[in-house]
Formats: sequence, structure tokens, C-alpha cells
Amino acid sequence: MTDQTMSDVNQQDSKKYELGYLFVPFVGEGEKDGAIKKEIVAVIEKNGGQVISELAPVLRHLAYSIRKMINNKYNAFTDAYFGSIKFEIVPSGIENINSALRKSDSVIRHLLVEAPKVGQVKIKPLVPLASLVPAELTTKEVEVEVAKTTTDEVAIDKEIEDLLIA
Repeated sequence: MTDQTMSDVNQQDSKKYELGYLFVPFVGEGEKDGAIKKEIVAVIEKNGGQVISELAPVLRHLAYSIRKMINNKYNAFTDAYFGSIKFEIVPSGIENINSALRKSDSVIRHLLVEAPKVGQVKIKPLVPLASLVPAELTTKEVEVEVAKTTTDEVAIDKEIEDLLIA
């Protein structure tokens, strides 16, 4: 097989994936892009992946602290850089990427999912809130029911008073 034919086969077999990650916060703002390229993008490319797009990492306060063992010591993180990378790769390389990211001291957590194809995503139309209310409970009918209840209470009170006086 020629190199051209081999690359055509790989393009046909490859799938798109998205990787969301939390990166350690003690990397400087100017150094974070280089560190992420070294720790994450290099792993993807080493396993035959091709980066399609990236969401620039942003320092975020975490809702709860996350513990990770680094150099045989647990560290608790309350802040982390959050970012994502979309890439294309043959599915056989995914396990290697997952394994490398789990072992990385710089990646606190990650989530790797297969990106849906454009035609697979079905958007449900919004349902008007009025259609969720049963038809038998329109505003006018509810007002009439409240008025009947109030009238009935007044009539009952009058009957009770008449009974007590007599």
C-alpha cells in the first residue's frame, strides 16, 4: 500500500473526539499554552491524532476541591485551568491517550467523548409554556372557580350565624 492509500484509509476510519480537561493552576498564565501543548496536544499527535480546534484554557474556581496524587503526595485543588480540544483520530489510539492523561501530573481530571456528527444532533423545538397547562384550566375558568368558592364560604358563614342566634 502506498502512503497516499494508507492515509486515505486512516481518514475514513478516524472519528472526531472532544477532550475536556482541568489543568493544574500553578502554571503561569504565559506558560500555560506551552505546557498544555506539551502535556496534552503532544500526546494526541504522538498517537496519530490531528487537532481540529481548541478552547483556550481559562482559570476557574472549582465547585469542590479535587485531590490528585503528585509525587507520592495528595494535593487538593480548588482552582484549575479548564479547556477543551477537539481532534480526529483512529479509535484504536484513544486508550493510549486516556492512559497517558491519567498518568500525567499536570492534568487533574479529563473527560474524553466521541463528538456527535453534524446530522446526529437533534434539536427539540421549544414547547410554549401555555401548551403545558391543561386546556380545562384557562384563566377565566380559574377566576370563576375562585369566585364560587368565596361565595360559598360567605353563604356558609351566614348559615352558621343564623343557627347560633336561634
